Amino acid sequence: MKSILLLDVGNPLYREFALASLARQAPVVLVGTSLPEWAKCYVTHWIDIDPEQVDEIAAQVEQRGIDLFMVVTYYEFYVEAVALLSARFGLRGNSLDTARMSRDKRLMRDAFARHDVSSPVSVLAMTDEEIVTAARQIGFPVVIKPRKLAGSIGVVLAQTEQALQAAIKARQASEKQIRTRSAIMHETLVETYVDGPEISVESVVVDGEVNIVAVTQKRLGPPPYFEEIGHLVSFEPGGQELPPAVVVLVIAAHRALSVQWGITHTEIRLGKDGAKVIELATRAGGDQILKLVELASGLDLFKLLVDGFRGVPLDLRSTRHRVAAIDFIYPPRAGVLDKIQAAEILQPAGITSQLVVEAAIGSTLEVPPQAFLDRAAFIITQADTVHACIAASTAHVRGIQVVLK
Repeated sequence: MKSILLLDVGNPLYREFALASLARQAPVVLVGTSLPEWAKCYVTHWIDIDPEQVDEIAAQVEQRGIDLFMVVTYYEFYVEAVALLSARFGLRGNSLDTARMSRDKRLMRDAFARHDVSSPVSVLAMTDEEIVTAARQIGFPVVIKPRKLAGSIGVVLAQTEQALQAAIKARQASEKQIRTRSAIMHETLVETYVDGPEISVESVVVDGEVNIVAVTQKRLGPPPYFEEIGHLVSFEPGGQELPPAVVVLVIAAHRALSVQWGITHTEIRLGKDGAKVIELATRAGGDQILKLVELASGLDLFKLLVDGFRGVPLDLRSTRHRVAAIDFIYPPRAGVLDKIQAAEILQPAGITSQLVVEAAIGSTLEVPPQAFLDRAAFIITQADTVHACIAASTAHVRGIQVVLK
């Protein structure tokens, strides 16, 4: 049987669902500098190489006689390597140009502008002085973001010029959290701020056809940062459908980047002047979003992806009609984790709620701008309606206390 080449394995709390799903479809060949104990039951072959070393990976695959039909990653940093390896082995996949545009926010904005895809006005700044000049040119409020990071790391809102100076310092602090292998990591985009709810659209693209599978309602923490504090996916019967104009926008964004294959994650802000595409990632959404989709609908995007690569028609019919949400528990301040206290919550029938502790006791937890996504725990809630899910998850979150030394 032909195999799947997977670049990097990740944290089991967030990635085991994806790896297990892939392993159910085909043998998995893992590329990465470690093979954790938890992943061994899912992996058929392990190639102990950095996922960005394309030539060495290709040589190992050929030397071992591994027959592939798909290359995939769920990490932002490796989508270009996926494109290169797919081309090297003559497999279906996105072009290197598409991968680069999805990774590089400046190239992405340029492509959107060329194809009239509604997105924020964006100016590239190389220095702090250029950031200030760009902000004055665009007009406050503005958002500054690193050109090639992910996960809202280093993204800061500045309502005024005075706040902009603090935002610049926050951006500089965030760069210490992520590896910076090239100067482009330090380049900054200054963009118009789109005030409104944020959603993400989870899709599977097969030979250029964009199949929208689910919509995620995203919740963000307090400004000036854009740290994600929760997501909700609803397949509640009679629930609100994605407006036709947003569907058109999502498809247009894919066309602008020439996306041909893969799971995609399109972030959209629903502003007063209409919907605008914030980003389009040519990899699966993180933060357990695809697990929420499966819990709410029964649809497994990784299975759909494999079916698409094999030429099997996609079955997009949901087998469940529920609501699933995840809430992230952050520390109230920086400090050493002493304990996590959880009040006992008696949930009504039909509602389930699971607390997962993420941080180890005794570990140091930071808050923005020193660190982003430094979570103590998360809660996954399932219910039959959006109202019931939000009520249950809110009650559970209120019963959690992160105690620091």
